[in-house]
Amino acid sequence: MPICGGKLSPNGYRRMKCRKCNLEQDRDVIAVKNLLRRYQMDVGASPVHSENPPMTGGGKG
Repeated sequence: MPICGGKLSPNGYRRMKCRKCNLEQDRDVIAVKNLLRRYQMDVGASPVHSENPPMTGGGKG
């Protein structure tokens, strides 16, 4: 889920994109981030923010 809180929509093969902030990433990367955030909420850990910029463009990520 993007930080802006927008919804993700399919954008090509295995890619998701937020129309609000233009975040674009592989759907598996997004799934892992969502699982990590849920785990951290369950154990009371502080969230870890990615230092990597959002993936964009047509290359494989």
